[in-house]
Amino acid sequence: MPTLPPDVVAHLTAALEPVDAALAARHPGDTGARQPVHTCYLPADQMVPGIVPAWGERARALLATYGAEPATLAAATGGEPRPDVAAAVHAHTTRALTAEPIQDLRVDLEDGYGLRPDGAEDADAVSAAEALRAADAAGSCPPATDCDPSRSTRWSAPVGCAASTCSSPRSPVPTDHRPVWC
Repeated sequence: MPTLPPDVVAHLTAALEPVDAALAARHPGDTGARQPVHTCYLPADQMVPGIVPAWGERARALLATYGAEPATLAAATGGEPRPDVAAAVHAHTTRALTAEPIQDLRVDLEDGYGLRPDGAEDADAVSAAEALRAADAAGSCPPATDCDPSRSTRWSAPVGCAASTCSSPRSPVPTDHRPVWC
């Protein structure tokens, strides 16, 4: 297959160097930090402070019912049947369902949330934010979920948001279909 001479390729791609550099600066790639193995999306109207522990209890009950023994869990999931590996996986699964049954929880005010009147959406955004704060205070906030917007880089105040538009100086108001904080 014919290719372009190297000097032609260099000339054509030279204009892309600043674009590539900007892209690399905005998206530097994997930092090597821990990443969640799963993400749970929950409609905002269903967010309650105890959701993570409740889901953990339910998951552990299902494990007890359908995978109480390492070999049973391995067979049910198509996992490694060797007893030593199955035992290690079972132990890890049990620990994970106890310590971190949800690793990343996202409160959904978009696709999975559905169409709601503005007032209902506003109330659900406030309620979900309060539930996240309560979960954080109780120590049940998933590790990849930032339940406190004062520590988050993902939550931001909308331009022109004034405290008078909020129910309290740090209460959320929905803007652009996501909760933000004043």
